[in-house]
Amino acid sequence: MKRELCDKYAAQLSQKELCSVLSIEKSTRYYKQTANKPGLKPSEFTVCENGEIVSNNQVVDVLINEVFSQEFNRYGHRLCTEELKALGYRINHKKVYRLMKKHGLLLEKVGISGIKRQWVKYRKIVA
Repeated sequence: MKRELCDKYAAQLSQKELCSVLSIEKSTRYYKQTANKPGLKPSEFTVCENGEIVSNNQVVDVLINEVFSQEFNRYGHRLCTEELKALGYRINHKKVYRLMKKHGLLLEKVGISGIKRQWVKYRKIVA
């Protein structure tokens, strides 16, 4: 709303006067939000130990077929990273987390139960 008022009265008042009347900082007047996310785009390929480049979809297929096909498997992203490294992929745990999250392979987070802590009641020892 304040931004709209600034645009409406920009021709009549200076930037300093507008900001003082509307009680906003000058830096907020000049701020322009970008539509893109900051940082690099996520990579679409993964490198193997032998130098071969494979797509991330192939890595997820290997993850499902090789790692998750084992019986009684409860692997999180860290253990999956170790398994993929053992299979010959050069991959980071953060990338494995991102891929698992995108494909819905993450486990539910385990919360702490509602057990109350037992604090010390008497700090002084009475004989």
